[in-house]
Amino acid sequence: MNKLYLNKKDLIALNQELKERNINLKEYADLLADQSKFRIRVTSINLSTGAKKSLHYKIPDELRNINSKPYSPAIEQLAKNEIETLMQDYKQFDLSVFINLHQGKTYALFKYESDLERYIEPKLRTYYEDWCFRFNYANDALKRILEIKAESEF
Repeated sequence: MNKLYLNKKDLIALNQELKERNINLKEYADLLADQSKFRIRVTSINLSTGAKKSLHYKIPDELRNINSKPYSPAIEQLAKNEIETLMQDYKQFDLSVFINLHQGKTYALFKYESDLERYIEPKLRTYYEDWCFRFNYANDALKRILEIKAESEF
């Protein structure tokens, strides 16, 4: 149910809906921006940086039945183990003070305020940012693995 709020009445309605759903608009905007940065970072890792060459292939007529299995249970378990380890760290070190979990605890967002930067040790800030990236990457990988698994079952 997506609504577009433009005039004063709609802005008042937006405010009411945000209160009813217990949504902090600034934090939601930060979440969307962070997700966008994460997607760009993952995409940049997946793309090759070399020159693109157009390769032409000629497939022999006698060539048949060449398929690979796209899903590996071992990789799924690795992703689940990584998420479990990170969640143990989250609970053990009470990272909830510095990191918010969103979307059913599948996306992490570092609570970072640039004007308070001087009060956070650089090593800790790096640790929190790295923890968020690893957590988001593992959850994204698990999501993609489960999608591939579901597709291959049909």
